[in-house]
This record gives sequence, structure tokens and C-alpha cells, in this order.
Amino acid sequence: MPQSGSTEQQSVGGWNDALGEHASNPSNPRTTGFVVNSLGADWRFSSCENRIKGQFEEELCRRALAHLRQDRRELSEEESDKQLSIFMADRAAGHYSWDGKYGRGARNDWPGIFLKAYLLLRRCHPDMTLEQAEAIVRDNLKETGEAFRWAEGNSKGSSRNGSSEPAMPPAGSTVTSKKPISMES
Repeated sequence: MPQSGSTEQQSVGGWNDALGEHASNPSNPRTTGFVVNSLGADWRFSSCENRIKGQFEEELCRRALAHLRQDRRELSEEESDKQLSIFMADRAAGHYSWDGKYGRGARNDWPGIFLKAYLLLRRCHPDMTLEQAEAIVRDNLKETGEAFRWAEGNSKGSSRNGSSEPAMPPAGSTVTSKKPISMES
């Protein structure tokens, strides 16, 4: 443990580290959120809970480690160890956290946008897949962007009510309710 006044760098944990086992979704899906019409159905996006930030961080690290494993097969042992050390230092410095440089960067590239949509949608629709989330985003970029801004608290948005709708529309059906959701408690 670093002594007072030490120049040794301390680890900066993210949401996943702080939440531990509580970073997973509870068994009951959210029934409120920002509704986006896409692919002929209404899809509810959750607000960006800390658990979702933790899940994003966990997946970001998992993907980085997958690249390191792939590189390990192509690089010398020395070069591979160097890459792992860089990853560990960046992780300890908080670069893979939600607000870290790689976390912010990932949320602004297509794979990160699809991952974020998947996590926000899965909180309300437990059977959501990454492929479904990507299709929803691609079909309605404008409303998805509005949902993202609303989820992060950057917009009041104009959401639609669907509390009486099923958590996920049955295959082949569409949900047509367009009632406004009250954002006030």
C-alpha cells in the first residue's frame, strides 16, 4: 500500500469494481423508460443506471483482453507481455472506466454505440440480443440518439407510455400505443 506522499499510482476503479455482484440486472425488468419506435415496434430504453455503466466497463475490458489473447498468438512472448502490462496500467489508471478515455471513446464508435443500446434495452427487455439492439439502432438513429441523451440525463425527451405493454413484443407483432410517459414522480 502506498505511503502518504508516495508517488506510486493508485488504482482508480470504475462502476463495475464499485458495484461488484450488484452490477448485474435484477430479475424484474424496468417498465419505464424512453420508448423508441423501430422495426415496427416500440422498444423501451432504460435510464443509464450505474449497473449499466458497470456492465459496459466489464464488456470493454473483456473485448480488450480478447484482442490481447489474439495478439498473443501473433506476437513474441516479450511483446505480448508488454501489451498486457500496458493494458493493466491503463485499467489501473481508470482508462477503461465509464468516464475513462477508452470508455468515452468506445461510447462514440459503432461497436460501443451498439453495446450501449443493447445494455439499455436489455434492462427493459431481458431477452434482447446484441444483434437486435444493432438492428433497432440502425433502423431509427434519430430516436436512439434521443434515447441515449435522455438515458444519461442530458434531455427531458418526449417519451411514450407503454406501461401496459408487454416487456418485449411477441414475435411478429407490433405495439402501437403512443401515450406520453410522465417523467415526474
